[in-house]
Amino acid sequence: MRHTFALLCCLISLFAHAQIRRGDHIVTLNQTYSLEGPTQLFHAADFGELGFVLGDRYSYISLAPTYGYALTDRLVVGGSPNGMVSRWFGQWNWGVSLDPYLRYYFVNRERLGVYGQVSSTLGLVQQTFSSFDRVNLRAGLQVPLTSGVWVGPAVDYTVRSGTNYLSLGGQIEVVLNSKGRDGASPVSSLRAGALMLGGQLASIGLSKFITSGSVDLGGHYFLTKRWAVGLSLGVAVGRVDLQPTTRPVEWPYRLSASLSSRYYLVPVGRLLWYAEAGAGYSIFHSDRSDQSSIGTPESRQHAYTAATGGQYFLQDNIALEFGPQLRRYSQDGDGYTNIGVTGGVRFFLR
Repeated sequence: MRHTFALLCCLISLFAHAQIRRGDHIVTLNQTYSLEGPTQLFHAADFGELGFVLGDRYSYISLAPTYGYALTDRLVVGGSPNGMVSRWFGQWNWGVSLDPYLRYYFVNRERLGVYGQVSSTLGLVQQTFSSFDRVNLRAGLQVPLTSGVWVGPAVDYTVRSGTNYLSLGGQIEVVLNSKGRDGASPVSSLRAGALMLGGQLASIGLSKFITSGSVDLGGHYFLTKRWAVGLSLGVAVGRVDLQPTTRPVEWPYRLSASLSSRYYLVPVGRLLWYAEAGAGYSIFHSDRSDQSSIGTPESRQHAYTAATGGQYFLQDNIALEFGPQLRRYSQDGDGYTNIGVTGGVRFFLR
């Protein structure tokens, strides 16, 4: 399971209050991890994406929301229904899976939550069915970042065939509950100085032959009530034992940075519309201990994005975000264009 992280917000959490209650809806913010490409922090994609690569006869749809429901003040059941369908030069590929989880809060206070969680996988890829062939054990700590938003570290240990996997990461979850509301629809009012965030990614993973770590952080800062600028920075590193018998080792790493500008047509309301444009740059490099050829040891990618979309507010500071993007990638003299539609969650610090 992918994780999200926002360490810079720990001080803010001291002034926020929250607590898991029976009937709460818990949405985990996910971002796609990639060692070779930057995370799409500017466009919320926690729920999935529909995409078309022009000229390459490639199209895909990916769905991966993570949702939980509080049966009691301490017990949460949930899961991640995942689906992927792609078409490459007339060849269809598909897979579906369900990662159910059971979570129990040992500590459930207004400013602190500590829980244990167990999850597994049911999957069907093409004609192959798998069930409970791995078990993931998680221990997590959460503090409230702002109203309805929890943030904190999580440790995962995955038992699976072959080598087991240990990872430490960060996680952001949105907790939605209608209790205590006066029945009025939430209305957002954008303002200068506000910060808009989504899924942040930070993780360290360890297994017998692979070690990896990554940090991808970014957000939008509102210069006025209509205009926000976005900044994203990322780094990922790894160590891979390619052949344990002869011991060649590969060290890949990725650096990335992106800038964007977003304009809101109307700054007040429950449904807000925006337009955005941005550009990014990333470097991927890989070395091997035996100095053998590994294809292209270094690649540089430019990315340009134009997007439009909407935000539907579930609370005054939490919104569903959706919309299409046109992305142009240029890498080592070659390039391609992607048209995508994503959906996810944003939250605001004001």
